[in-house]
Amino acid sequence: MNYTYDGTFFGFMSALFAAYADGITSVGTIGESVETSLFGDCKYIPTEADKAGRVLTGLKNQCGEKAVYYLYYGFLSDIKGKEASLTTYIRRAFILKHDFYRRLQEAALWRVRNMARKTANERHALSGLLRFREFSDGMLYAPANPVCNVVPLLASHFAARLPKERWVIHDVNRHEGVFYENGKALLVHIDGRIYSSADLSEKERAFSSLWKTFYKTVAIDSRRNEELRKQNMPKRYWPWLVENP
Repeated sequence: MNYTYDGTFFGFMSALFAAYADGITSVGTIGESVETSLFGDCKYIPTEADKAGRVLTGLKNQCGEKAVYYLYYGFLSDIKGKEASLTTYIRRAFILKHDFYRRLQEAALWRVRNMARKTANERHALSGLLRFREFSDGMLYAPANPVCNVVPLLASHFAARLPKERWVIHDVNRHEGVFYENGKALLVHIDGRIYSSADLSEKERAFSSLWKTFYKTVAIDSRRNEELRKQNMPKRYWPWLVENP
Protein backbone atom coordinates (compact mmCIF):
# COMPACT_ATOMS: atom_id res chain seq x y z
CA MET A 1 0.00 0.00 0.00
CA ASN A 2 1.21 3.50 -0.88
CA TYR A 3 0.11 6.65 0.94
CA THR A 4 -0.03 10.32 0.00
CA TYR A 5 -0.52 13.28 2.31
CA ASP A 6 -0.71 17.08 2.20
CA GLY A 7 3.01 17.74 2.70
CA THR A 8 2.75 18.92 6.30
CA PHE A 9 4.44 17.33 9.29
CA PHE A 10 1.11 16.46 10.90
CA GLY A 11 -0.04 15.10 7.56
CA PHE A 12 2.97 12.80 7.49
CA MET A 13 2.26 11.70 11.07
CA SER A 14 -1.33 10.94 10.04
CA ALA A 15 -0.03 8.83 7.16
CA LEU A 16 2.25 6.94 9.56
CA PHE A 17 -0.72 6.31 11.84
CA ALA A 18 -2.63 4.87 8.87
CA ALA A 19 0.40 2.76 7.94
CA TYR A 20 0.48 1.24 11.42
CA ALA A 21 -3.26 0.66 11.33
CA ASP A 22 -2.88 -1.18 8.00
CA GLY A 23 0.24 -3.06 9.10
CA ILE A 24 3.38 -1.04 8.62
CA THR A 25 5.37 -3.98 7.25
CA SER A 26 3.24 -3.80 4.11
CA VAL A 27 3.89 -0.08 3.51
CA GLY A 28 5.22 0.75 0.06
CA THR A 29 5.78 4.50 -0.09
CA ILE A 30 4.64 7.57 1.83
CA GLY A 31 4.95 10.86 -0.02
CA GLU A 32 3.24 14.05 -1.16
CA SER A 33 2.87 12.41 -4.56
CA VAL A 34 3.49 8.74 -5.19
CA GLU A 35 4.09 7.06 -8.53
CA THR A 36 2.50 3.65 -8.54
CA SER A 37 2.31 0.81 -10.97
CA LEU A 38 -0.86 0.12 -12.93
CA PHE A 39 -1.99 -2.25 -10.21
CA GLY A 40 -0.51 -0.39 -7.26
CA ASP A 41 -2.81 0.73 -4.46
CA CYS A 42 -2.56 4.35 -3.35
CA LYS A 43 -4.47 5.97 -0.52
CA TYR A 44 -4.66 9.67 0.31
CA ILE A 45 -4.53 10.24 4.07
CA PRO A 46 -6.12 13.47 5.35
CA THR A 47 -4.41 15.27 8.20
CA GLU A 48 -5.93 14.40 11.57
CA ALA A 49 -4.29 16.16 14.49
CA ASP A 50 -5.44 13.64 17.09
CA LYS A 51 -3.95 10.69 15.22
CA ALA A 52 -0.74 12.58 14.49
CA GLY A 53 -0.53 13.49 18.17
CA ARG A 54 -0.91 9.85 19.19
CA VAL A 55 2.10 8.89 17.07
CA LEU A 56 4.21 11.67 18.58
CA THR A 57 3.07 10.95 22.13
CA GLY A 58 3.84 7.27 21.69
CA LEU A 59 7.30 8.06 20.34
CA LYS A 60 8.02 10.47 23.20
CA ASN A 61 6.81 8.05 25.88
CA GLN A 62 8.69 5.05 24.49
CA CYS A 63 11.88 6.68 23.22
CA GLY A 64 12.14 10.14 24.78
CA GLU A 65 11.85 13.74 23.60
CA LYS A 66 15.05 13.62 21.56
CA ALA A 67 13.52 11.00 19.28
CA VAL A 68 10.66 13.40 18.49
CA TYR A 69 13.16 16.22 17.93
CA TYR A 70 15.12 14.17 15.39
CA LEU A 71 11.89 13.19 13.64
CA TYR A 72 10.57 16.76 13.36
CA TYR A 73 13.84 18.39 12.38
CA GLY A 74 14.57 15.52 10.00
CA PHE A 75 11.23 16.14 8.30
CA LEU A 76 12.00 19.86 7.94
CA SER A 77 15.30 19.08 6.22
CA ASP A 78 13.28 18.62 3.00
CA ILE A 79 15.83 16.11 1.73
CA LYS A 80 14.53 14.21 -1.28
CA GLY A 81 13.01 10.91 -0.18
CA LYS A 82 12.85 12.01 3.45
CA GLU A 83 9.64 10.06 4.05
CA ALA A 84 11.32 6.71 3.40
CA SER A 85 14.16 7.53 5.81
CA LEU A 86 11.76 8.79 8.47
CA THR A 87 9.45 5.79 8.13
CA THR A 88 12.37 3.41 8.66
CA TYR A 89 13.56 5.58 11.55
CA ILE A 90 10.26 5.50 13.40
CA ARG A 91 9.86 1.76 12.88
CA ARG A 92 13.28 1.16 14.45
CA ALA A 93 12.59 3.65 17.24
CA PHE A 94 9.39 1.88 18.30
CA ILE A 95 11.21 -1.46 18.23
CA LEU A 96 14.19 -0.21 20.25
CA LYS A 97 12.13 1.87 22.69
CA HIS A 98 14.36 3.02 25.57
CA ASP A 99 17.41 1.47 23.92
CA PHE A 100 17.00 4.09 21.18
CA TYR A 101 19.83 6.34 22.45
CA ARG A 102 22.27 3.44 22.64
CA ARG A 103 21.68 2.55 19.00
CA LEU A 104 22.02 5.91 17.27
CA GLN A 105 24.97 4.56 15.30
CA GLU A 106 22.57 2.39 13.28
CA ALA A 107 22.41 3.62 9.70
CA ALA A 108 18.66 4.32 9.74
CA LEU A 109 18.87 6.37 12.93
CA TRP A 110 22.15 8.07 12.05
CA ARG A 111 20.77 9.21 8.70
CA VAL A 112 17.81 10.98 10.31
CA ARG A 113 20.03 12.43 13.01
CA ASN A 114 22.18 14.00 10.29
CA MET A 115 19.06 15.31 8.53
CA ALA A 116 17.99 16.92 11.80
CA ARG A 117 21.46 18.38 12.31
CA LYS A 118 21.33 19.99 8.87
CA THR A 119 18.04 21.67 9.78
CA ALA A 120 19.34 22.81 13.16
CA ASN A 121 22.50 24.27 11.60
CA GLU A 122 20.54 26.31 9.09
CA ARG A 123 18.14 27.51 11.77
CA HIS A 124 21.12 28.65 13.82
CA ALA A 125 22.71 30.38 10.82
CA LEU A 126 19.58 32.29 9.86
CA SER A 127 18.98 33.34 13.45
CA GLY A 128 22.03 35.54 13.00
CA LEU A 129 22.03 36.24 9.26
CA LEU A 130 18.39 37.12 8.61
CA ARG A 131 17.96 40.79 7.64
CA PHE A 132 14.77 42.75 8.30
CA ARG A 133 13.85 45.89 6.36
CA GLU A 134 11.23 48.40 7.44
CA PHE A 135 8.20 49.18 5.28
CA SER A 136 6.59 52.60 5.18
CA ASP A 137 3.77 51.29 7.39
CA GLY A 138 6.27 50.19 10.04
CA MET A 139 6.17 46.46 9.34
CA LEU A 140 9.49 44.61 9.24
CA TYR A 141 10.09 42.20 6.37
CA ALA A 142 12.82 39.56 6.02
CA PRO A 143 13.04 37.38 2.90
CA ALA A 144 15.11 34.18 2.83
CA ASN A 145 15.65 31.13 0.64
CA PRO A 146 16.75 28.39 3.05
CA VAL A 147 17.51 24.86 1.90
CA CYS A 148 15.68 23.40 4.90
CA ASN A 149 12.19 24.45 5.91
CA VAL A 150 13.40 26.46 8.90
CA VAL A 151 11.13 29.53 8.78
CA PRO A 152 8.60 27.99 11.22
CA LEU A 153 11.49 27.31 13.61
CA LEU A 154 12.62 30.95 13.53
CA ALA A 155 9.32 32.34 14.81
CA SER A 156 9.97 31.86 18.54
CA HIS A 157 13.50 33.30 18.28
CA PHE A 158 12.39 36.53 16.64
CA ALA A 159 9.21 36.79 18.70
CA ALA A 160 11.49 36.96 21.75
CA ARG A 161 13.83 39.48 20.11
CA LEU A 162 11.16 41.66 18.50
CA PRO A 163 8.10 41.21 20.73
CA LYS A 164 6.60 44.65 20.12
CA GLU A 165 7.16 44.78 16.36
CA ARG A 166 5.02 43.61 13.46
CA TRP A 167 7.05 41.46 11.10
CA VAL A 168 7.10 38.84 8.37
CA ILE A 169 9.74 36.23 7.60
CA HIS A 170 9.22 35.11 4.00
CA ASP A 171 10.50 31.81 2.57
CA VAL A 172 10.53 32.87 -1.07
CA ASN A 173 11.12 29.35 -2.43
CA ARG A 174 8.29 27.67 -0.55
CA HIS A 175 5.90 30.65 -0.87
CA GLU A 176 5.17 30.68 2.82
CA GLY A 177 6.14 32.70 5.82
CA VAL A 178 5.55 33.63 9.42
CA PHE A 179 3.53 36.76 10.22
CA TYR A 180 3.88 38.14 13.74
CA GLU A 181 1.74 40.77 15.45
CA ASN A 182 0.57 41.43 19.01
CA GLY A 183 2.31 38.40 20.45
CA LYS A 184 0.90 35.94 17.91
CA ALA A 185 2.74 34.22 15.07
CA LEU A 186 0.88 32.69 12.12
CA LEU A 187 2.18 30.51 9.31
CA VAL A 188 0.85 32.07 6.09
CA HIS A 189 0.95 31.42 2.35
CA ILE A 190 2.66 34.17 0.33
CA ASP A 191 2.44 34.49 -3.45
CA GLY A 192 5.40 36.17 -5.10
CA ARG A 193 7.51 39.05 -3.86
CA ILE A 194 5.58 41.28 -1.49
CA TYR A 195 7.54 44.51 -1.69
CA SER A 196 9.58 46.82 -3.89
CA SER A 197 12.11 49.46 -2.88
CA ALA A 198 9.32 52.05 -3.11
CA ASP A 199 7.58 50.33 -0.17
CA LEU A 200 10.51 50.90 2.18
CA SER A 201 10.31 53.64 4.79
CA GLU A 202 12.40 56.77 4.38
CA LYS A 203 14.38 55.82 7.47
CA GLU A 204 15.10 52.37 6.03
CA ARG A 205 16.30 53.83 2.74
CA ALA A 206 18.49 56.34 4.54
CA PHE A 207 20.12 53.71 6.75
CA SER A 208 20.54 51.36 3.78
CA SER A 209 22.37 54.08 1.90
CA LEU A 210 24.59 54.77 4.90
CA TRP A 211 25.37 51.07 5.31
CA LYS A 212 26.30 50.68 1.63
CA THR A 213 28.60 53.69 1.88
CA PHE A 214 30.23 52.33 5.03
CA TYR A 215 30.60 48.86 3.52
CA LYS A 216 32.23 50.25 0.38
CA THR A 217 34.48 52.61 2.34
CA VAL A 218 35.94 50.03 4.71
CA ALA A 219 36.43 47.39 2.01
CA ILE A 220 40.02 46.77 0.91
CA ASP A 221 39.96 45.43 -2.64
CA SER A 222 43.41 43.89 -2.38
CA ARG A 223 42.27 41.75 0.55
CA ARG A 224 39.05 40.43 -0.96
CA ASN A 225 38.68 36.71 -0.31
CA GLU A 226 35.62 35.33 -2.07
CA GLU A 227 36.05 31.80 -0.73
CA LEU A 228 36.20 33.00 2.86
CA ARG A 229 33.19 35.23 2.24
CA LYS A 230 31.19 32.24 0.99
CA GLN A 231 32.18 30.22 4.05
CA ASN A 232 31.07 32.92 6.47
CA MET A 233 28.00 33.97 4.49
CA PRO A 234 26.67 31.29 2.11
CA LYS A 235 26.05 32.72 -1.35
CA ARG A 236 22.37 31.76 -1.36
CA TYR A 237 21.82 34.44 1.30
CA TRP A 238 23.49 37.23 -0.69
CA PRO A 239 20.43 38.40 -2.67
CA TRP A 240 18.79 39.55 0.57
CA LEU A 241 21.72 41.63 1.84
CA VAL A 242 21.64 45.41 1.62
CA GLU A 243 25.32 45.29 0.63
CA ASN A 244 24.67 42.52 -1.92
CA PRO A 245 28.03 42.06 -3.64
